Amino acid sequence: MLGNGFHNNGSLRTSRARALLKGLCPRCRVGKIYQRRLTMFERCPVCDLKFEREQGYFLGAMGVGYVLGLSILAGLIAIWSYAVFPQWPAYKAIMPALVICLPLLPIIGRYARIIWINFDRLMDPADRSG
Repeated sequence: MLGNGFHNNGSLRTSRARALLKGLCPRCRVGKIYQRRLTMFERCPVCDLKFEREQGYFLGAMGVGYVLGLSILAGLIAIWSYAVFPQWPAYKAIMPALVICLPLLPIIGRYARIIWINFDRLMDPADRSG
């Protein structure tokens, strides 16, 4: 990549937000983080960036996943109790919201890792992973 925001082949570099949504490497923004739906590459296939910097690196992603999961669950409870069945008390909307939210957990975990990798590389871009 050249210093002007372009790759060597002349294409414009992907924005950080788009790379985050597409699950691309935070350094080159071209290589994918995941091989398949739930299987990560150990390193970026394009720039060879090691995604897991150290043992236990993804513990931070668990916190991100917790916040994502609670936000989605709270949103579903709010929609269920105020829009779908406004006559129900809010506590009765918890079970249908959980049933809807449970199948989303693998997707939440995937994006929690992507967000964590991008956040960590934004805060500390130095490559200490070897």
